[in-house]
Amino acid sequence: RKGIGNVYWPCRLEKVSKKVMLDVAKNPAAWRQLSARVDSEGFDDLCVLFACKDGKRVGKGCFPKSAERVIATSFPPPPKCMDPKAIGRIAGCEVIYDLEDAFSEANGHKNVIVYGSFFLAGPISKKFYTITSI
Repeated sequence: RKGIGNVYWPCRLEKVSKKVMLDVAKNPAAWRQLSARVDSEGFDDLCVLFACKDGKRVGKGCFPKSAERVIATSFPPPPKCMDPKAIGRIAGCEVIYDLEDAFSEANGHKNVIVYGSFFLAGPISKKFYTITSI
């Protein structure tokens, strides 16, 4: 029991800086749950940075209502992520293809949450720490 209580899972509701939070939520149920949690926290000037493999399932409740800006972006291969432009059409959000450019834009906000895939959270996490293998 003590072991479970001390488990550290990188990029799971992880606040990596004063303003950036990472989460590996990767399906609509997880996106909706995360969005509800974020809305309950009352973040102001919130920007969501989002990418996923299957954005066709993006829908109502997948982004926090409190988000002032949602940016669909891409993550490096492998695997191939869904075209951010398609996510933008489905979700009605802004599109910035390049992950570095998208993060730079998002980072101009007071609060940033990055989610949609392990493959998105991973490259962003490297900006804040290094994960070493055991």
